[in-house]
Amino acid sequence: FYSSIKIFYYWSLIFGCAPYKFIIDTMADTINIKRTIFSVIQSAIAILVVFVWMMYTIIKPIVLNTYESNTTLVVSQIITVCFSGSSCFLSLISSVTINIKKWGFIFEKVLYIDKIILREPQQSYKKTKLFITLQILVTIVLLVSFHAYETLSKKNKMFYKIAMRIFVHVHNVTVTLQFINLVLLLSNRLKIISERLEELSSIFKNSIKLREQRQTNASLFDTQRYSLMGTSAMQNSTNNPVLGHETSDITLDNTNKLNILTGLKQLREVHHIICDILNGVVNSIYGLNILILSTYMFLSCVKYVHLMMIMVVKKPGSESLDLLNINSPGMMLCFIVLHLSKVVLISVACNNASQVCANLNSSINSLLLTYPSGSDVSKELQLLSIQTIHSKLEFTAFDFFPLDFTYFHMFLAGVTTYTVILLQFA
Repeated sequence: FYSSIKIFYYWSLIFGCAPYKFIIDTMADTINIKRTIFSVIQSAIAILVVFVWMMYTIIKPIVLNTYESNTTLVVSQIITVCFSGSSCFLSLISSVTINIKKWGFIFEKVLYIDKIILREPQQSYKKTKLFITLQILVTIVLLVSFHAYETLSKKNKMFYKIAMRIFVHVHNVTVTLQFINLVLLLSNRLKIISERLEELSSIFKNSIKLREQRQTNASLFDTQRYSLMGTSAMQNSTNNPVLGHETSDITLDNTNKLNILTGLKQLREVHHIICDILNGVVNSIYGLNILILSTYMFLSCVKYVHLMMIMVVKKPGSESLDLLNINSPGMMLCFIVLHLSKVVLISVACNNASQVCANLNSSINSLLLTYPSGSDVSKELQLLSIQTIHSKLEFTAFDFFPLDFTYFHMFLAGVTTYTVILLQFA
């Protein structure tokens, strides 16, 4: 498991999103995490620098009296920088303090789940590693291209401001990717539960076929025996049925029945752990951060869409553009596309996980129709069905709004509405 996430772990470590090290016990096959002195110092320095940068961004316009000439632009820039910096600031603090234990709990439970439901873990981990590697490469290419253009276009401007903005931006992107990857990983494990249920169904169907074949063979044997013994023997046989007819209501032999019951109990446990992580731990780690990031992305999109619309009528001066740390509509469009991409990815990941969990109950209900009512397997399936009904996945931004496709619709509607309002007042 560690090998599949190692690349993303080091990427997160660089930007202060993973202030811990892995302790792998190969003998016991366990993974633990531990806070290190280096990570604490790194996080403390990053927290201090981000805080100073935020204060500098707020105080500088007041000292230089920039509000008098460009009040709207300066205020909007300060607000967006505050939300972006606050997200990074709170994420750094929580990562090095309260989230360490939560991440340790997640890694421990995911490893336990994989031991139960993964038949070929190495194959699954290779796919995860490939997906994460491609994800990191695409992220690096996009961020380097965008910020390289921004840096070169500034020429002799203060590069430390750009460096701070790059660090905060990449940190926030990394936190968003952490959330998305964790949701996708656990939703994949929910899909595997559905696959295991289908396997149990195939075992049951094979048992039925085997029983029918045994009954057919027994009937042929009885017919041949009765034809040799005569009618009187056939009449007497009604009082002494053969073993096959006597146990015709039994559809599973003891071995298959025990395997299915054990498998269903394990699937119930795995389902409970996954839902507990997604509904509880993941929301507590990322809920507030996603809320602040969403507010920042929303305000940025409104600001840049509004400016691009204004530029169609009248191009603002270079001073106004410098206040926004941009030089062209192309850079504004890049910011808008980047923010919308993050909103779409969050919506798709959360909606996919919720849909997989909902479809799981449908699979269980169809499986219940196959098994005879009153059997031990049927009772276990009913317990699993009740568990899935009461364990619906709900992702929220600190309980302010849901993180599914309604989140994306609300985001687009809000940006459009406020842009129109600003244009009317302008």
